[in-house]
Amino acid sequence: MNQSNVVTTHRTPRPDHSARLLVAAFAIADACVRSEVECWCEGHIGDDDAAWFDTSKPCGITDGTADAEMAARNVQRALRYIGLRGADAFPWRFVRHPERPELVRFEDLA
Repeated sequence: MNQSNVVTTHRTPRPDHSARLLVAAFAIADACVRSEVECWCEGHIGDDDAAWFDTSKPCGITDGTADAEMAARNVQRALRYIGLRGADAFPWRFVRHPERPELVRFEDLA
């Protein structure tokens, strides 16, 4: 193979570029993590009239399928991210149901 025809996209990032990229990555992840739970989990209205999301049940997907496994992975990844970022990282509060920890909800802080 003629090396002059090879295009490389890998380059050593500048420190200022790496910092901007990291900030952008956090902003994207922070903006999307809540919707990962809301979109992939089955929703329920609780006795308190609040919307709860069942993190053990993918919404509208047949159990045991590849889609259900993908949904479960996405939800678990989102829950890990929320835990790692901490409660003060988001404009909402993450709440687990006191008696059923698989149920979660989000309370807007504003």
